[in-house]
Amino acid sequence: GERIYFFDDVKFGAAAPASVLPVVPINFESATIDYTFTDFNGGGATKIANPQVNGINTSATVARMVKSAGEVYGGSFLNLASPIDFSVNKIFKVKVYSPRVGAKLLLKVENQTNGAINFEREATSTVANAWEELVFDYTAVSTTQAFNKLVFIFDLGTQGNGTPNFTWLFDDIVLTSTAGGLAQMNVPVTFDDAGVNYGLVGFGGAEQSTIVTDPTNPSNKCARVVKSNTAELWAGTTITALIGSSQTSFANNIPFAAGATRMNVRVYSPHAGIPVRLKVEDKNDPTRSCETEATVTVANGWQTLEFNFANQAPGTAALNLSFNFNKATIFFNFGTTGAAAGERIYYFDDVRFGGIVAPTAPVVVSPANFCTGSVANLSATPAAGNTLLWYTVPTGGTSSTTAPTINTTNTSSTTYYVSQMNSSGNESPRASIVANVNPTPAAPATTPTFTYCQNATATTLTATIAAGNAAKWYTSLTGTGSSIAITPSTAAVGTLNYYVSQTNNFGCESNKSTIAVTTNATPAAPGTSPIAYCQNSTATALTATSGTGNTVRWYTVPTGGTASTTAPTPSTTATGNTTFYVSQANSSGCESPRATLVVTINATAAAPTVTTPVTYCLGVTATPLDATAITGNNLRWYTVPTGGTPSATAPTPSTSTAATTTIYVSQATGTGCESPRAALVVTVNPLPLTPVLTAAPYTQLVPGLVTTITASNAVAGNVYTWYNNGIAVTSQNASSIAVNINTMGNYTTRVTSSLGCVSNSVAIAITGANSPKIFAYPNPSKGLFQVRYYSEVTNLRPRSIVLYDDKGALVYRANYAMFDAYTPMNVDLSKYATGIYTIYLLNNEGLKISSQKILIAR
Repeated sequence: GERIYFFDDVKFGAAAPASVLPVVPINFESATIDYTFTDFNGGGATKIANPQVNGINTSATVARMVKSAGEVYGGSFLNLASPIDFSVNKIFKVKVYSPRVGAKLLLKVENQTNGAINFEREATSTVANAWEELVFDYTAVSTTQAFNKLVFIFDLGTQGNGTPNFTWLFDDIVLTSTAGGLAQMNVPVTFDDAGVNYGLVGFGGAEQSTIVTDPTNPSNKCARVVKSNTAELWAGTTITALIGSSQTSFANNIPFAAGATRMNVRVYSPHAGIPVRLKVEDKNDPTRSCETEATVTVANGWQTLEFNFANQAPGTAALNLSFNFNKATIFFNFGTTGAAAGERIYYFDDVRFGGIVAPTAPVVVSPANFCTGSVANLSATPAAGNTLLWYTVPTGGTSSTTAPTINTTNTSSTTYYVSQMNSSGNESPRASIVANVNPTPAAPATTPTFTYCQNATATTLTATIAAGNAAKWYTSLTGTGSSIAITPSTAAVGTLNYYVSQTNNFGCESNKSTIAVTTNATPAAPGTSPIAYCQNSTATALTATSGTGNTVRWYTVPTGGTASTTAPTPSTTATGNTTFYVSQANSSGCESPRATLVVTINATAAAPTVTTPVTYCLGVTATPLDATAITGNNLRWYTVPTGGTPSATAPTPSTSTAATTTIYVSQATGTGCESPRAALVVTVNPLPLTPVLTAAPYTQLVPGLVTTITASNAVAGNVYTWYNNGIAVTSQNASSIAVNINTMGNYTTRVTSSLGCVSNSVAIAITGANSPKIFAYPNPSKGLFQVRYYSEVTNLRPRSIVLYDDKGALVYRANYAMFDAYTPMNVDLSKYATGIYTIYLLNNEGLKISSQKILIAR
């Protein structure tokens, strides 16, 4: 019987590789893996190019899930090539791009042939419009059943609508052994190790338990517990991280043993006197636990509480050393409800195994050496948060929190003692400090004064130092001394005090001796200004500005040479620069540095280049005159050949009167040397007489008539440019122009004189004359002819032409648009026989306007 077959993709080459089903991990990148999703109940998943390549996911391809209207459990699933191996790794991680915070992903594993064999976990997105990695705890999954199918359901319990608000991206489905790559917690718990997976789970009204920055130390992390005003009396916080919904608690058991039953926790409470309960238990068997309590004694401050589980809380189980204790929970103000106490905020940190250990002795430096006459206070370095206690005896005695002040009136040696106490009130052993008061030497002998001129070279200061002692030099009574002797500065006028002490082998420093160094003023170089002359001009003697009472000294060289008190007069014969030098000496005989005075002899430029004469037509807009100066020179404009006042602005000639005027211009160099003046002649030419246009014999035309427009005031040599309706008429330069029915319009003419000046006429209109006659021509015709009929230019309605032969048969019909008074209507009867035809002209309503006979003859 009849059969239907299909075939496709006939290709040359080796067979394409067969696609295979995916296995975990899945990244949607392989070209040979079949990532086909099976959708159900409104879910729709497919592999696409990654539209959000950023953050933690730069993969090329990802999966997209669009949840449309359907069941609230709509989703999609992937069949796997083999069952998932849960023997070692039991933590699923999936990268998800969610449209909103709080959207959920249910990740379910099933058996492909038996849906009753399944396991599922759900995670919630915490960011919107960004990639994040969701973690699913599969630690409770069966390792003996076969799970070879992955099911994805977003927002289980909510029906989708197919919008971007119900569109998710997901990628990189991996199975691992830890959450986030962080290590599991162990005691001690400090909340500060970036490689540890810390976490808190509050309950009973303490759900707001979080890891925060220590309110008293920005560099420390701690736990913050908010016990709300609706909290139960047993509200508490479990110290555990979450993977999915499972608590991880501690990786190892708390090492309780005979004689080792204590733990300690650092706490911060807003009030003292409250009980704090600490509970330890087996995370896999909550019936195996032990609880004990300690009491807060410090308000609004950190203290370390010790918990001895050998003394269990009344009504609770005793410590059983055979149990595995790997989970801890803390209860603040245990036994009191939030309603009774009000909302309270507590902090805790440093959950450690063992009892509170007393601190070691503080760090001290002994002996502490002081000098007679000094202010001496002892010091020691305690551990962070500890308090120093000072004693005068090695044991017993009364402590003081204030460090002792040593009496340095006389030499002596005394021993003091210091311990430190931690926040739990535990005191360390005492460290001893020997305080020695050593003798101070006398101030050294010096030459008390020195005198220099300003900027002169000074010698290094000296002092007499006792044998075995060392000198210390200072530039002020305070500050740090130097063992290097000072060379005084002579840069500033006045007296500068320098100081020197001596230090003995005990390190005791004497009082400072003063050495006064006076620097007398050296005058500044006299004031000068560079001088410029034009070549061969008359020069005057040079001058310089000196201080009152000072003497001016002139030199021809910058250093050395012989000074003269008579100012030189420079020569202006040759161009160039000559440098002179001048100083001034005050009454102390101190001579200033030499100032330079440069005399420049500048060359004079030639007259600037001009283009002359400059011509304009009467009444046109003129532009400023121009001349070419040497680069860098400035033009100077005059109205007279000599003398007068120059202007830096080029004049703009007046064109109001026909006349000839001469303007003069020079150029001045940058140094002000002015050239001779060049003459520039400006001529303003008259305009030609304005033409008046007349038309003869007609100003209105019908087809076949010609009229002539003539311009008055015609002058030989003038050129006339004619315009019809503003458009130039070519090849017409005479003083008259002929106009026919085809060239009607508004005519003007522009007359240009032999001097290039222009006058324009007033327009004259040549229009169509009103006539009831139809004009058809040529008549007789060989078949091609025109028909014209007068139209009012204010009412240019369409026309129609119909033609009949001599037998009355219609041979031609055409419609025409009218553009002017005698718009030509072209007719083509070249294919019709010789004979007489009747032309009928119709208006736009088809009514006859007029008629005419025409002979077609060939």
